[in-house]
Amino acid sequence: MTTPTTNGSGLAGDYLSALQRLLADGSANGLKGKVRVSLALSEGYGQQAAALERFASELQESGKYPPAVVERYRQAAKFLRAAGATLGEAGNELTSIANTPTGEVGHRAPDRTELVNSAR
Repeated sequence: MTTPTTNGSGLAGDYLSALQRLLADGSANGLKGKVRVSLALSEGYGQQAAALERFASELQESGKYPPAVVERYRQAAKFLRAAGATLGEAGNELTSIANTPTGEVGHRAPDRTELVNSAR
């Protein structure tokens, strides 16, 4: 897997760097590593959605920002929540594969090396 360069400065750079480290860990650590990454991202997106919802409420309560601005933050929160749910489903599917006896995995299995390296 090619590692893209992480562009950004300040907080955005820190966020993107942490995200890249998380994804690199999943790429390097077999099936169980991918489960951990999927579930961590799922939780992270849910927390980001909650933070955006709180931020939108603060903007609205201040009375200084038009509803169109507040609604954009709420809409972004919905997208993040949906992304988190989708990543959670991916993590659950990977967990199901990881818990299936090797002889029964069949076409659901990733490459054999993923199964061998799943102990991490």
